Amino acid sequence: MNLIGRHTTTYSALLFTLTAFSLSASLRLSGLSSSASYVRLSPFFDKETFFEKEKEVRPNLYKISAPDLQNFLEVQLKEVPIICAEDLKTAMEANPDLCVINVLPASIHTDCHITGSMNVPLKELVESVASWNRDKKIIVYCALYECDAGEKAYILLSCMGFTSVTDYSGGIKEWYQLDYPTQGPATYSFLHSKAFVLPEDLIICSQQLKKLS
Repeated sequence: MNLIGRHTTTYSALLFTLTAFSLSASLRLSGLSSSASYVRLSPFFDKETFFEKEKEVRPNLYKISAPDLQNFLEVQLKEVPIICAEDLKTAMEANPDLCVINVLPASIHTDCHITGSMNVPLKELVESVASWNRDKKIIVYCALYECDAGEKAYILLSCMGFTSVTDYSGGIKEWYQLDYPTQGPATYSFLHSKAFVLPEDLIICSQQLKKLS
């Protein structure tokens, strides 16, 4: 390679490095994580774009699938971190202040929820946690394995820059049937059934729609 070719190659590599550094820095400044939890599919995606898109999709958050939500937000997530019931119980016993969020509607949370967990419905999640420290350890859960509301909560929180979010995918149904601590009268039939049962008064998530179709 001649001298001009070597200089051209070196300049191109330097330009690529500076561009990558600039993009990473701009994402950090925007308040949206550029860490390993997801990859942006659009170079024009920024903080304002996310909040605009989330507000647009908010009315349908319980109905849209997790993959469709990723596509709508123009992000591609890595595998969602999962915690099992036993490990969650141990973690809550060791740390009573652990932030565990039930992302289901208030009516279901009131009927039965994990003792010590708080209710932030999926449609209220983004606005409710906007001021929280992005390093806060958060565990989200929904109704049962077939419900993807917890996964969608993970998507939203990751897009906001939260770096320590885990999904308890077994949900309140598994927790209740394991006879772990709960609060509420537990009147929903899906809590007591060994088979898949749709909660009576509303459709929780798109995975349940697919299960019934």
